[in-house]
Amino acid sequence: MLELTFEQMQEKIRRGQTFTACTPDGSLLLEIQDYLPYLMVALHGGHAVPPEFEKAYALKGEQRVTEEDPHTDQLARLAPISLVAQDSRYFYDLNRPLDQALYPRDAWGLAIWQGGIPKDLKKEALRRHQQFHDLLKCLAAKLVSTYESVLILDIHSYNSSRQAVGAPLFNLGSHFLNKDKKKLAEFLRRELSKIQMPNLPVTAEFDVVFQGKGYLSQWANSESEQITCIPIEIKKVFCDEEKGELFPLAFEELKKGMADVFSKTALQFSKKTTNLKLYKKRLLVSKGLDEEVLKLDQAFFKMVNNFDLLSHVNPINLESAKKKFLKSRNKSIPVFRYRQLRLDPFLLKRKLFELPIEKIRDPHLQGIYRDSILAFSQKADMLIHLGSREFYYQSLAYFGEPDAMDIANAQFLLHCPEHPKEGTKAFVSPEEAKKMFQAASADLGFSFKVEENRNLVSDALAINQKLLIQLRKGAQFSTQKIQALIHHEAGVHLLTTKNARDQPLKLMSLGLPQNTRTQEGLAILNEYLSGNLTVVRLKELALRVMAVSQMAKGADFIEVFHFLNETQGLEENKAFTLSSRIFRGGGFTKDFLYLNGLISLLKLRQEETNINSLFIGKTSLEYLPVIEQLIERRILVPPKHLPQPFLHPSEGDQIINFLIQGIKCA
Repeated sequence: MLELTFEQMQEKIRRGQTFTACTPDGSLLLEIQDYLPYLMVALHGGHAVPPEFEKAYALKGEQRVTEEDPHTDQLARLAPISLVAQDSRYFYDLNRPLDQALYPRDAWGLAIWQGGIPKDLKKEALRRHQQFHDLLKCLAAKLVSTYESVLILDIHSYNSSRQAVGAPLFNLGSHFLNKDKKKLAEFLRRELSKIQMPNLPVTAEFDVVFQGKGYLSQWANSESEQITCIPIEIKKVFCDEEKGELFPLAFEELKKGMADVFSKTALQFSKKTTNLKLYKKRLLVSKGLDEEVLKLDQAFFKMVNNFDLLSHVNPINLESAKKKFLKSRNKSIPVFRYRQLRLDPFLLKRKLFELPIEKIRDPHLQGIYRDSILAFSQKADMLIHLGSREFYYQSLAYFGEPDAMDIANAQFLLHCPEHPKEGTKAFVSPEEAKKMFQAASADLGFSFKVEENRNLVSDALAINQKLLIQLRKGAQFSTQKIQALIHHEAGVHLLTTKNARDQPLKLMSLGLPQNTRTQEGLAILNEYLSGNLTVVRLKELALRVMAVSQMAKGADFIEVFHFLNETQGLEENKAFTLSSRIFRGGGFTKDFLYLNGLISLLKLRQEETNINSLFIGKTSLEYLPVIEQLIERRILVPPKHLPQPFLHPSEGDQIINFLIQGIKCA
């Protein structure tokens, strides 16, 4: 940590320099990532008392924590500018005027001093108190001179055990706020009340617990109309009130919620009160990537870059297993074999959980990495149980299973008659198919390879890391099907791989949790928008849903095969291939997500939601708001390549349009 004297900090502020530093006495920490018209202050987040004064206290360190505001320093550092006191309020209370900064004998019924207050302690405490407020005044003056106004959010926490049942999670103090400043505080209160916390009710009120009569609010709001200070007290639901021990999951959700709320409030303040002309959210939060994020991203990428679940789950004896199954007249459950693992899943899991995600300060980035690490851990669990029934349960936990709406949509599609034009399509040779793929690279703006593979359970597969398309050897392709596969495999899967390589975070190449649903949904949607989606293809997706549903209800391979072959009329080879997709690994529920992902994206299109940001890499719908925020903040870059059908969609076939419109999206 950089050390700067009080005078050096003041000089850097006057020059508009960014820095992170503490004073040599360790009393305060000032971080300026960007000069913007708002800052956060944590007056009571610190716990330090100089060792030479410790003997003067009757109240020891662990006892003092109860009345301090632990972890509010981390909340304050969500802002691009934060000023954090690192000394205990029992040393001097920064929210009291200088002449009242030291508690005389006791506080909250607890004796503080062994005897009287030592003169040298008092002198040092008052010096630090003055230093903190002088630095805050210097900072406020700089921001007012730049933007005409400044917003100070004063972060505190309170013990709920002393309050009536139902005390709000967030208490805003309005005592020193005039009418105009109260309007902004009301906006902040409404936004805070929208935060969602795990197993906790969220309410935000004015002056229920505290009225905001502290010295900081009094000085700031009385000093000038150009300074607005809103005190915020947070109920200590995120930590143990007495010991200050953190409840990590609750605190992470609190940080994510408050980061968004503070950014919105700063934007609202800037629009109405400052001369800041660019009202982009990214300008009102910390920009750029800190070193800890980049270190963790590199380490995570190195661990799992070669982790490919699908390549392990695909059987290596698919053709011989099919011949044996058909020779038995479909009565012998096939035994699939898989290639040997080149990694130790147990060791991988241990290394994943050793990654220091707690060092990532940005709550949204930390949340994404936390979720991604858990997702890869779940995938490792699947590999541990590859080929066993336990694999199915792990797959179920990760991918899920079809719900009632999925099944209803599948049944709707399966009841549709065949398209009269689809049975007349001419087939092309494998060589012609490869040429069509290679010709498409010019339109996409990047090159890729195409090769054949006899062990695929699908007609085509994108090998993202190698920018490679594999076609199943012996498969028959119509011209339209090749076009559909081009838009699916190359136009989405390889395209998002290329875009991911432009990102500063390698995580976008590895994939966010549940990116399968989004990737496959985008790929099917691209087939549709390009005019190459067929009734046969829609029914194939519907059959995948029904097959997974059958397996989830307890059907074995033979029962699912007969359901597809006899009930649904799928010929033997196709029924075997689809059954193999579902039962590979021990039971793979992933395939229902193709239709599910399409439905989710159709709903967003109906709502006119821009989903282009999903193409930056292997993203997930659930993270779209965070992705867009990270792009606005220039942490991620907009997608360089976009599928042409998304920019210029085909009018499409009337029958296909009718079926798409008939799918339930709500």
